[in-house]
Amino acid sequence: MKKFIKIAELGLVSIFMIGTIMRLFELTGGGILTVLSLSALSLFYLTFGFAIFSNIKFKKKKNKEISEKQNPLFVIAGVIIGAVASMACSGILFKIMLWPGSGMLLFLSIVSFAIFFLIFIAIKLINKSSDSFYMKMIVRTSIFLLVVSSLYSISMNTLVDILYRKQPQYAEMMKESLANPTDETIRIKMDVYRDSLENSRYNQ
Repeated sequence: MKKFIKIAELGLVSIFMIGTIMRLFELTGGGILTVLSLSALSLFYLTFGFAIFSNIKFKKKKNKEISEKQNPLFVIAGVIIGAVASMACSGILFKIMLWPGSGMLLFLSIVSFAIFFLIFIAIKLINKSSDSFYMKMIVRTSIFLLVVSSLYSISMNTLVDILYRKQPQYAEMMKESLANPTDETIRIKMDVYRDSLENSRYNQ
């Protein structure tokens, strides 16, 4: 089961990276890949967090994999960290897709991962444990913390400029829409501009 989880996680992260690169280069399908991969990752961490973020081990018995008895606190911690990782993936998705609510999700993820990062370091130093589990958790939480905090530090306007660098007029309309989310006239102007771009490409 551990092997399946590692392969699935690596595959979903790879698809997310491919989708993000496609979105940056304005390639068709990049947005869909990003949404699908991050949604799947969010559900994945929520479902398998107990195994990914804990020291739970599996052993084979009569051709079946069963979990060995573990300290329930580790399993509970794994479930909680999995839920935080799921929230982080949702925050990343909302931020990249320029959806409202990303700021709160990313901020809560940063605080949570920072707490877990400090806890794992403290446990490793106090117990002077040579168990590789604690180092793996320190690395995992630090990676999440780095990615989420970096994305949180980027303003929406800067992200719009990056994503729509080849369409400055549309970028300005998008910024205006983000500043005034209830203004339908801006959305209509954006739709008209997008349709005109598609028609011009079709006629070329």
